[in-house]
Amino acid sequence: MASITHSPNPVGFFTFNDKTTRYVLAHNSIIWLEAARIYTIIHLKEKSPIVCSQNIGDVAVQFLNGEFYRIHRSHIVNLNEVVLFENRVVLLSDDTTLTVAHREVSDFLKAYCEIKNMPLRRRAKAVRRVG
Repeated sequence: MASITHSPNPVGFFTFNDKTTRYVLAHNSIIWLEAARIYTIIHLKEKSPIVCSQNIGDVAVQFLNGEFYRIHRSHIVNLNEVVLFENRVVLLSDDTTLTVAHREVSDFLKAYCEIKNMPLRRRAKAVRRVG
C-alpha cells in the first residue's frame, strides 16, 4: 500500500510513497482512478494497477489540473483517455466502461469539450461520438 507525499509535486505528475518505493507517475500514464474503501486504485496505460493507501478524496486534490474529472464519487477519469461518451456511460482507452453520475453529466461534458477544444456548436454531437 502506498501513501501520498505532502511535498510539492512536479507539474503533470502524481507522486506518492509506500514503505519502500517512491512512485512518480506522469498524468498521461494514468487512465483512471477508482475508490476502494480507504484506498485508491490507479489504473495505468502500460502497467498493472497500483494501490495507493489514501482515499480518492485525498488523491483527487492532486488532479485538479483540468485533465482529470471526477465523474462519480468512486471514479476519476483522465479526459484524454475518453474514447466515447453516450447515455451517461464513458468508454475509456483500456475498454473500461464507467457511469457518469446524473449530477455530473453537464459539467463533465463541458470539461471534456474544453480539453478537446471542441467549439460550442459541436458540443451536442460530442455526446455521441468522441475522438
